[in-house]
Amino acid sequence: MLSFPKELQIKVFDKTSGKPVPNVALKVILFAERKNNYTIPLVTDTSGKTRLSVEHVRQSIKDDWDLFPMDYSSRLEECSAEMEIRVCSSEDVQRTIEAMKMFKSASTISDELIEGFQNSVNAQYVATNHRFNLEGTNFIEVGILPSTH
Repeated sequence: MLSFPKELQIKVFDKTSGKPVPNVALKVILFAERKNNYTIPLVTDTSGKTRLSVEHVRQSIKDDWDLFPMDYSSRLEECSAEMEIRVCSSEDVQRTIEAMKMFKSASTISDELIEGFQNSVNAQYVATNHRFNLEGTNFIEVGILPSTH
């Protein structure tokens, strides 16, 4: 049973320089007990941070249930305490933008989030997945490496 914090803070930093990285497109993956996992897109702010409130998570889950009732069934509390933060590849960023535009009218996806993905710096960094256990924490740091191309 997951006890999601009131607000989860995520900080993304460059492993080479140690500096925060703004405008990084992320996906938080919550592992559902039944059927499909939940994916929540986020973008870091100018200080390399993003915040995810429990209210936003609940609304995102509700949107998924409303849009795809046969694909989702787990409540937030039924999700695993282990979660994944995905630093999106350029291709994943483009696919996510297309999906957000497609489902925007039937969900709570904001223009700001779509613009954040459109202006993301992900092409400059290596796409990666980081797994974390949420038990007892409300702050996660994710280190990323600059791409070599």
